[in-house]
Amino acid sequence: MPERRSIDERVGALERRLSAEPADTAKTTGSEPPAGESGTRSDHADLRDRIETLESTVAELEAGLKAVRGYVGTVEHVNETVERRADAALAAVERLESAPKTPPPIATAKQQSAESASTATAEPDEDAETQPESSLIDRLRSLR
Repeated sequence: MPERRSIDERVGALERRLSAEPADTAKTTGSEPPAGESGTRSDHADLRDRIETLESTVAELEAGLKAVRGYVGTVEHVNETVERRADAALAAVERLESAPKTPPPIATAKQQSAESASTATAEPDEDAETQPESSLIDRLRSLR
């Protein structure tokens, strides 16, 4: 009799395996899957859930990485723009420092008009004598 029961259990397990019934359906029909079979089905479901969770995490990380790359690209663009402007300002200052120490053309025009007005009165312009030589910052501002 024990051999007969063993064969019946084996055939039942094979039938369940071939019909691919889920574990929940097997429980509702009253037939129990063998000891190792229900564990593997739940393991597969757990693994599937973990894979889905990992895939969503990877997708979030990729999106975050793209955002960081975009931010870095913007910062690099701003740095390049600032660097170009700084180079242009440095070149302008070097050009001014290497230029002869004559007043800028605007100041020369003002002095010439003041001289022509002073020749009529025959008195020198006191403002021109009391003003110190224009500083580098003033000359840079006048270039704008």
